[in-house]
This record gives sequence, structure tokens and C-alpha cells, in this order.
Amino acid sequence: MILDTLYVYSLSNNKKIKEYSFNKSGLSVILGVKEEVTESNGAGKTTFIECIRTILGTSMPSNFTNSIELREKDIFIILKAQINEKNIFLGRRIINPENGYILESDNLSIDINLWREEEEENYKLVVQECNYIDIERTNLFPTFSQIREYIIRDEKEGFNSIFMSNRKPIDTHRAISFLSMLPENLEKEVLPLKEKNRELNKKKLLINNMSGDINELKLLKKKITEEVDKLKNIVNNVDINSKIEIDMDKYRNAKNELNIIERNIYKLEKVKKQYKKNTDNLKLKLEEIKKLEEVDKFYESILGYFPDKVKRNYEEVSEFYNFMVDNRGEYFDNKAKEIDKEIKNLIISKKHYQDIVDSSSKLLQQGNIVEDINSILEELNDKNLSLAEVNLKISYYNQKSEINKVINGIKKEIIELAEKQSELLESYKVNIARLSNTFDKLVEVTYGEKGLLEYELEQNVSLNKPTGRIKVDCTIDSEGSHGRNYMKINIFDLTLLINRINNNYILNYLIHDGSYCKPDDKYAKGRLIRYVDELLLDKGRGQYIITANTDEFNESDIEWILDNNKVIANLNREKNNENRFFGFKY
Repeated sequence: MILDTLYVYSLSNNKKIKEYSFNKSGLSVILGVKEEVTESNGAGKTTFIECIRTILGTSMPSNFTNSIELREKDIFIILKAQINEKNIFLGRRIINPENGYILESDNLSIDINLWREEEEENYKLVVQECNYIDIERTNLFPTFSQIREYIIRDEKEGFNSIFMSNRKPIDTHRAISFLSMLPENLEKEVLPLKEKNRELNKKKLLINNMSGDINELKLLKKKITEEVDKLKNIVNNVDINSKIEIDMDKYRNAKNELNIIERNIYKLEKVKKQYKKNTDNLKLKLEEIKKLEEVDKFYESILGYFPDKVKRNYEEVSEFYNFMVDNRGEYFDNKAKEIDKEIKNLIISKKHYQDIVDSSSKLLQQGNIVEDINSILEELNDKNLSLAEVNLKISYYNQKSEINKVINGIKKEIIELAEKQSELLESYKVNIARLSNTFDKLVEVTYGEKGLLEYELEQNVSLNKPTGRIKVDCTIDSEGSHGRNYMKINIFDLTLLINRINNNYILNYLIHDGSYCKPDDKYAKGRLIRYVDELLLDKGRGQYIITANTDEFNESDIEWILDNNKVIANLNREKNNENRFFGFKY
């Protein structure tokens, strides 16, 4: 897709307000004059780019929709584009920000009824088709929305890094791989396998938490099984005496544990009372000392002053007890709280053993044989339920070996996939070398030095590693400064653009808004844009669109820009604001 012309129309006046034509190849400059202003929009360079971005599918900026002037004039912004030598017009209307408009015609018409109106999501798909026109199966690629901010970078957040911040890492790396003409779905291929692996690990952890130690479970199963067998034997033989003997043993053991717990609770309650008493004594002493606060008045009335030794002694004692309340008092309170927790746990254990005592003594207290049998059957039912629960936990535990087999199979699959991906990337060696050489050349032209652009596949198959991600190492000398970092990103984006053009691939345009404001080496900036313009003109395709102020380049470069018709919009606030982007202040 070639960006041809940007129009601004007022539908309420049925009038064309502005028309800006892009250079079909090479450099196009939206030029402004830097002035001391307090207004946010200046003459409209960024507004120009916002219009392009909006037409290409972003949500309409709030400063457009909130503008009374733009709404009253019913502003309609239109982009004429060429796709395979055919014209298409894409439009957005300020008063209808949720929708987009498409006109497939050789000639522009502002009769809105002739345009096809689409809701925003459908409109975005149309924009994507316009940009992806020559490639098949576009559903496999990153959406145009995901890569748009890499081909239309803005100064607000686009030049901190080659990767956009606050985005999912997988999406940012996919976008850069796609624009670099490298496989962009390698990491995405591995993700389902890793997600399945994570789910199985969670299941394995859950089984561990549910089942506990397998040896303890097996011993418990053996013990409960023996108890069940005894109870069954009693029921089958109606051997009540045997049951009474069993319950007497349980009764004795539980009663013994109950007595121990009650003694411990008594001891702890006693210690807790002592801690409480200690705290209360400290607070009482402090209150008594505070009563001495009137002693200075006593001395004042008798002697006319407060003796230093008495005063110092009073202050030291007061300070000491304040310290004791704050520290030892807090210590005693904490110890009392710890004892409370311990008592609560003992009370829970006490209830458990009390229940055993009650159930065990039930049969001993009954004289009716039917009630005895019913009691045994109830206990047998409880034991069977416990046994079923233990068997369930053991069966869960046994599932772990099967889960481990599946996990090992997934790991093997991931390793094999990583090896295939490595072999696949090897077939892109020529493309990677071209990217690296282009980057080197641009850095050399700009700064007279070499840079570094490398692509590396992440092959570590650990769950916490982004297996399959193509990582980018892009470096130039002294890039720690804002100016050098901005230029590095300019050069990186241009490297990808030139590579796509050399390979006759899609997305043959690149827009940089404000990217030349930070670099202070004006000669370096001039060398870069001249070289890129010459290269694109020589190829006969490829558009590089930038915003710049006149003071961001040296005079000879500005003269070259003007003399060679690189300026597509010369924006300022002269002629009563006629030279602003919209032709008026909003």
C-alpha cells in the first residue's frame, strides 16, 4: 500500500479545507517551526500523524472528538492510498468516531452516501487487508493493530526502546520478527505445550496436597482395614464382648490423652494470668508515677525551684517505666496471645478425644443388645467411609506416575520442536545477514562507525523461558544518551523497511513522529535522511515520512529538503492560523 494524499474536508460546509500529497517514494517531511508556545498542539505536525494513525485503525483521539470546532465543521479526514495501482479512499468522521468509511473508486467524492460505512472492528479488518494485500493466510500473522505502532512511531513512547513498553513480550517480539521477515510464530507454537505442562504440574501438586505421604497412607489403610475386619467379625458373630474389649481400650487411651490435655490447658491458663498480671502491674506503677507530676509545683511553692537531683530522678524513673510498658508489656501481651493460640489448638484436640470417650463409653453404658449392634454398625460405616477416603487418596497418588509420563512426553515434544525451530531459523541466515549488513551500513553512513544487529533463537526449554522467541540485540556506541538511542531506533526501523523493500514485501512505508528532536548531531541526522531518500528513490518504492522542526537540522540540510520537494506540509501559525494542519486553531 502506497500513501498518496491526505485530505481534510468540512462536510457541514461541503468544502475541502486541506490537501497534503505524499512523495510516492523517498522522504516526505512534515516541517514545522519551533516556537515558544503554551498550547499543546502547536502548528499540527503531531496532529497530522494522529490523523494518519486514526485512518489506519486506532481509536479517534479525544482531542478530536472533544473539539467543538471540529464537530461543528463536521470534519472528515480522508487518506487516498494506492494498492496494486488501484485507488482506495479510507475515511474517519469526527462526529462518528466509532465507525470508518471506505470508498473504492478512482475518484474522490465527499457524498457520504457513496461511502461504505463500517463499524470499527470491521473497518480495522479492511485496513489490515489493505496493508497485507499481497500475503496469504493473514490470520497466522500478527494483526495490523499489533504492528502499526512499529511502523508509525511517536515521540511519546515509541523511542524508549525498539520494543514498545506495556505490551505483552510475546506480541512485541512477534511484531518485530514479522517486520524483519523472520518466523513470527515460533514462540506461539511452544506455548500450548508449556501451558499443558503447567496444568499437569498444578494437578500433580494438588494430588500431593490431597494425598500426603504414601507410606503413611498405606499404613493407615492397613490399620483401618484391620479395624473394619474386626467390626465385621463382631457383627457376623454377634460377639458383643469382643466389641466391649475394643471400646474399653479406646476409652482408656482417649481418657488418658484427655486428662493430659486438660492439665496442659490448666497450666497455660495459669501462665497467661501471670503475664496479664505482670502487664497490669507495670501499667499501675506508671500511673502512680504520673501522680508525681504535681511534685514540681510542691517544690516551687516551698523552695521556689525544682531541685535538679529530684527532677532528674523523677524523669529517669518515669522514662524507665514508660520503656518497660512499651517493651516488656508488649512482650507479655505477645506471650499471652501465643498461649491463647496454643489453648485453642488444645481445645480442638480435647473435643476430638472427648468424642472418642463418648462414643467408646456408649456401648459400655447400654444394656440393650439391639442398640449395641446398631452402635457397632454405625462405627463400621464410619470406618468404611474413612477407608474409602484413604483408597481415593492412594488412587490419586498413583496417578502421579501417569502424569509424570505425560509431562516427560511433553518435554520431549518441546525439545524436538525447539530443534526444528533452530533448523528453520538456520534457513533464514541470508535474510539475517542482510539485516545486519544494512544496519551496519546505516550506522556507518550516520556516524562513521559500526553497529550491531543480531537475532538469536531462545532454545532453553525450561517452563520459565520463552522458548522459540527470536531475541534481538541492537546496539550502537554511546546509545545511553537519549539522542543516540533515538537515532538507533530510527536506524533499526529503517533497516527493517529497506529489507522489506529489497524483498518486495508488504508495508513499504515508515512514519517517525518527533524522532529527530532529541539527537543533537545535526550532521548525522542529515546524512541519514539523505542516504535513505537516495536509496528509496533508486529502488523506486518505499516511503519514509518524518516530522521535524527547522532547527533540528543544519541549514544546508533544510535547504536540501526544501529544494528537493521533500516538504509535504510546511506548518506554522502564520496567516491567522491558515498554515496550521486544519487551517484553523482548534
